[in-house]
Amino acid sequence: MKTIRTQADSVGTQLARTMGELVSRVGGAQLGPKLLSERFDMTVGTASRFLRAIAESNPMDVMQDIPGPTPLKKFIESTRVKGASDEQIMEAAEAVEEFEELIRQYGGSRSSLNALLSNWQPRGRKQFALKRRQEAFKALSELNGISSSLTFGTFCLFPNEEKGFLDMLHISGMLEIKRTRSNATVYVGSRRDVKEGESVPPHLHPLTLDGESALGAFHSVRVDEFGAGLPAPVETSQVGDSIIHSLGDTGLSPGDKFDFITAELTRPGARRRGPGFCEDPLFVFHIPAAPCRKLSLDLLIHRDALPPGSAELLVYSTIPLGPAVVGDPARKHDLTDIPETLEIRTGSLDSLQYREFPRYVDLLENSFERLGWDMGSFTCWRLQVDFAPVGTQFCIRFA
Repeated sequence: MKTIRTQADSVGTQLARTMGELVSRVGGAQLGPKLLSERFDMTVGTASRFLRAIAESNPMDVMQDIPGPTPLKKFIESTRVKGASDEQIMEAAEAVEEFEELIRQYGGSRSSLNALLSNWQPRGRKQFALKRRQEAFKALSELNGISSSLTFGTFCLFPNEEKGFLDMLHISGMLEIKRTRSNATVYVGSRRDVKEGESVPPHLHPLTLDGESALGAFHSVRVDEFGAGLPAPVETSQVGDSIIHSLGDTGLSPGDKFDFITAELTRPGARRRGPGFCEDPLFVFHIPAAPCRKLSLDLLIHRDALPPGSAELLVYSTIPLGPAVVGDPARKHDLTDIPETLEIRTGSLDSLQYREFPRYVDLLENSFERLGWDMGSFTCWRLQVDFAPVGTQFCIRFA
């Protein structure tokens, strides 16, 4: 019984062989994309894809890269007057017909076929995911009326004075927030309304970088001076015991882009993991609150605070059940795969710099200096995702 994979392998093989023979017959392989495009009336981009595809040895790579049936038919016909034989033209045309039939059988469009074939082609999977995410970003940015160039979350763990605990610095924010609808808004943070005399557990009591309480002063944890844009205005509202902070009025000037950056310390903020300490897995996560061009999630751990085990990437859909408790077996059906993987970085903080946040390392250095932390010896686990889907929970867990 033929499967989609065996059919695709067969079609990819036939396309590469028959198209390759035609190109060789008319001298196109030696011409390069530019001259090939001029001789056979195709764009340089299409010619480049075409030559790259027929040079592939893996049929799945051929199927991913080769242009669609219409430009292939046009090319076949144009080779007739360039010296190709009737037999070569007929074989190539039959291969294109099989290609068209495969498209009709599986989804009815080239895009749908590529989505299926990406299951067996990691490189194609990444290209496919990036293209579709970019399309989703554009659509949601216009539909929701709000977007950002970067959303990020950074978690830094440092040994606490108490042996069984760790201090946690959480730096997060959005850069180049842009509105195209006046009533578009985005959630940027929350606080619990603490009554006078009420005690708050340390891990729920945010502090500023100077060690002052930030329970009733959300503005005191903002560090927007490390961004390049205007500080984003924030509106505050209260619902029950929750104090909600959201993006305020920014206007609709096309040149105005706003930044929102916060740095919060919890002391202690986490339990130390390891033999004789807490045995629950350590995890952190970040969820994009609006369409973004890039998501960055960093977990920095001082060498004296490293948990046992190895880090792994887990990605959950938050629809319809909301954020997951990472590792909860009841949420295993919400897990999804992405082509991106975790990067591991050690050494100087300079190794953590990235283009979308020019003053990121300056922010880290300033924060550690104010806290009195020596982060000269750390390990960083980093995830970066282009056009990260809204409603997705990106997690780093030690297991």
